[in-house]
Amino acid sequence: MVGISQSTVSRMELGRGACFPLRVWARVAAVIGLELAANSDGPKGFGLPSIVGLASAGGWIATPHPPLGTGVVRLHRAPRSHRRFGRPVMTQGECAIVQVADVVTDVASLTEGLRQIIKQEERIAPPGWRVGGLLVVRRTTANRRRVTECRAILHAASPGSGSDWIGSMRSADSPMPRRTGLVWMESRATRLIPTGLRVRGG
Repeated sequence: MVGISQSTVSRMELGRGACFPLRVWARVAAVIGLELAANSDGPKGFGLPSIVGLASAGGWIATPHPPLGTGVVRLHRAPRSHRRFGRPVMTQGECAIVQVADVVTDVASLTEGLRQIIKQEERIAPPGWRVGGLLVVRRTTANRRRVTECRAILHAASPGSGSDWIGSMRSADSPMPRRTGLVWMESRATRLIPTGLRVRGG
């Protein structure tokens, strides 16, 4: 009914279908009566409680209102004083928009959605506060393959250091990176992992 071979269907069932175009997945979903949009990039909340818990070590507090959408959490840290090179330093207030992707399909929509939320938050942030973004992707075989396929797009949209973002989440003395970052979250949602994303020639 879809016009694909049995071996292709078998590869899809075994989780080896990341190389197939989205239109093939959409045709298969339509034939078997599934709504593909229900499994798209709109993150379903995977890992959000863990993100809030992990970030609390760095002094981050979740701000639920106004809501930003499914799979997105707003974290903030008020201006604070800490010691740097033996001297007290005052840190700016910070707002981090964290978007969690359970299943990655449309990378361009995912990154553009985060960019738009960051722009919106920049307009309403208190004077002197910095707003940044972090994309957290569930570390599955399919997602790793998709991220590798789209590394140039993701690197352009999220050039910040994943290690620096993780450090900022863990420690109040580590400032939020100035550029949007990308990190993995392990499948059990207990820790963040740098992606090690590299772009050839870049």
